[in-house]
Amino acid sequence: MDSVKRVSSKKVQHHPSSARHKVLQKSTTLNRKFVKRPTAQAQIAKRQQLEREAFLRRKVLAERMNRENSVLIAKKARGGVRLTPVAKAEAPKIVAQKKPAEKAEVHPTAAVANARVAARKAPAPRQLTAQEMKDRAIKQALQRMATMDDDSAVMVEEQMTEVITKKRGVWRKRKLVVALAMSVVSIALLGYLVHLNLPDLSVRVAAMQSGIESAYPSYVPKGYRMDGLVAENGGKITIDFSHKEGKRFALIQEKSSWDSAALLSQFVLPQWGDKYEVMKEQGLTIYVSGSSAAWVNGGVFYHIDDPARNLTKQQLHDIAISL
Repeated sequence: MDSVKRVSSKKVQHHPSSARHKVLQKSTTLNRKFVKRPTAQAQIAKRQQLEREAFLRRKVLAERMNRENSVLIAKKARGGVRLTPVAKAEAPKIVAQKKPAEKAEVHPTAAVANARVAARKAPAPRQLTAQEMKDRAIKQALQRMATMDDDSAVMVEEQMTEVITKKRGVWRKRKLVVALAMSVVSIALLGYLVHLNLPDLSVRVAAMQSGIESAYPSYVPKGYRMDGLVAENGGKITIDFSHKEGKRFALIQEKSSWDSAALLSQFVLPQWGDKYEVMKEQGLTIYVSGSSAAWVNGGVFYHIDDPARNLTKQQLHDIAISL
């Protein structure tokens, strides 16, 4: 390297910054493009060779042991006679016999489960129909009759006739008892139905006689029931209710053209004066005084009369709404 420079036709001496820059250096970096990667083929081949050699050694050792065992067995079988080389060569080889596999024991729970599965898979026996059972019984009876003598046959025939006669008598008695029982049940049921519908039937008959749209209340205070039949007198229908303790009240219905105002002036004020209350419900104006009530609905004047004052205001209200 020329460390001398010419500047304006003069020579100038160049001084490097360090001793390392005086000469060129070669690269110390490894270029992997020209380097082969190590392979394990040699190691694998060596391992396979070692295994093959070990196998051959074990094979040779096993053959030698088999030959020695064969010689010992042959000596023992021939009473200690020395074998010739030919005999040694012809000595049979011992082949290990496989022991028969022992039968596995079945667990009791598994045995029960297997039995159940087998029972399910087994076809169920076909049940005979009534006609088949009858035919079989007849055939058996005919076979027995065919093998009997005359006296035995006559005796069996008499017994069968007696049994049939008894069964017919019992069946007739049963039919009579069943008929009587059904008649009693029918009469009792009819009486129960009449008892349930008697109030409505009685009210309808009275309504037809009076010519008004009368009705039976769907609500009746607890313990009260209709006492007797509905009475009709001069276009007025009266339904009496009684209690087991002796309490009574009456529901009176009659045809009227009054409205609530006319009822107040024509009935409430003359009968009760100013001792009344007014309840309005579902378009009805109900006048209550003590245990009595009065109202009009659909051209019918309703009046509840309870002289003993046993009914409450709520009970009067519920009776009026239920009509």
